Amino acid sequence: MADAIYSVVQLGALLRNERQRRHLTQAAAAKAAGVERQWLSRLESGKAPGASISAVIEVLESLDLRLAVQAGPAEDESRLFGGDW
Repeated sequence: MADAIYSVVQLGALLRNERQRRHLTQAAAAKAAGVERQWLSRLESGKAPGASISAVIEVLESLDLRLAVQAGPAEDESRLFGGDW
């Protein structure tokens, strides 16, 4: 079953929960993903501004998790693009 993630905070909580479920320390999980422990800590806290998608995917893969993107309901295009269409 897939978890729907709508924020960086939710993503961080999911990663932390999965890491803890696997009985991994942040240091061990960071090493497996090829990232710094401090960066992983910030990501798990939802406070990793500018985090690259490739680094996030490395963390996901190191925990045997996968990223899937699904289109949601249509947005108001004028709001998205800042003008009248």
